[in-house]
Amino acid sequence: MTSAKKLAVGVVLLGVLGMFAYSLLGWFDQRTEYQAKIERGRTLAGAQCALCHLEPSPEILPKRSWESVLGYMGFKLGMSNIDHLSGHPAFGQANVRSRRAILARDDALPEVPVLTTDNWDALRHYFTESAPDSPLEQVGKPELTWALPQFRITQTNYRVPQAVTTLVHIREDTQQVYIGDSARRTLTTLGHNGQIVAAPKPLGEVLPVDIVFSDDRAYVGSIGDLTAARPVEDKLGSIWSLELTGQRIADAEQRWEAGRTEAQELQLKLQDARRDATIQKHETDKATIELRTLQAQHDYAVARF
Repeated sequence: MTSAKKLAVGVVLLGVLGMFAYSLLGWFDQRTEYQAKIERGRTLAGAQCALCHLEPSPEILPKRSWESVLGYMGFKLGMSNIDHLSGHPAFGQANVRSRRAILARDDALPEVPVLTTDNWDALRHYFTESAPDSPLEQVGKPELTWALPQFRITQTNYRVPQAVTTLVHIREDTQQVYIGDSARRTLTTLGHNGQIVAAPKPLGEVLPVDIVFSDDRAYVGSIGDLTAARPVEDKLGSIWSLELTGQRIADAEQRWEAGRTEAQELQLKLQDARRDATIQKHETDKATIELRTLQAQHDYAVARF
């Protein structure tokens, strides 16, 4: 190899080594910046989060859960931007936003942000980057035993993506299962074989949590406010009446309003019954105390003589 060729090869090698060294230095710089951001977030977590509660460890939740938690916890620090939740389900984002409405209603939002945008980003970075990708295994938890001789597993065709199941009721006399979903506000009936008997019935404003059957009617309890966005003084919980046809729910959405008056009357009767029971219990307790007093006086008198 001639001197000129050796020189050319040397120049190329030096160039390659230089590019490698430059890339390596860049990686080290990025890594240093990454770690520095985590440490800054750790310091901020100790200073801010620990003001109201014990400082949590990032390991207690997986990354995706921390994103939601930090979304509404950030409201308490005056941080209103939740763009980092853009990849989450719409229902989850709405749930986080509803927390801000609650804090605003209770006058619990700071007038000015407690943190700068950079510091808030660093605090979130600390939790999400230090957290595991999936929940940690529960140490010492016994293994599940899938062998249940007294049961038979049946596959169902009930499939709801991102379900918010708030009601599951087994009706033994008809061998049917009722499933209420508060995200879609529907009530679905499954047969004894686990298959859907009829299309899910829309429930209007009802968020189903319980159901009771009586003769030709079904009474559905509604939680009223799933995300706790309304004050408790609104008393949104209610009981709704549905008419049954052949012991199945038929066109329930058309009969809600007519059944509500009947359900409200039942609520008043229930309240009266509870009040009477309370009064009766009070009188019983009073009589018990008087009886015990007389017994004590009697025992004392017997002891004297």
